[in-house]
Amino acid sequence: IANITSQKSQIEADRSSLNSLSSSGQIALYNSRVSGFNSEVNQYNSLVAQTQSLITSYNQLISQRNDVASAFDSLTNELNSNLTSIPGQ
Repeated sequence: IANITSQKSQIEADRSSLNSLSSSGQIALYNSRVSGFNSEVNQYNSLVAQTQSLITSYNQLISQRNDVASAFDSLTNELNSNLTSIPGQ
């Protein structure tokens, strides 16, 4: 998450710089930096997509874990309800 946040901050700073170049008429310099900026944005978007995929996988694992825990609890309760004491023990 820290990497995503730092990349987002860098993109915002670079966008501001590009906007300043454009508004001040430094079009050649602006144009020379657009490709690098686009690469930055593509890397950021890729990292966000990767993070979203990992979150989805994690949530699925948690759901499966909860299903197993619930089944285990049900089985434990069923076993405990069927226990009888052995006379003389």
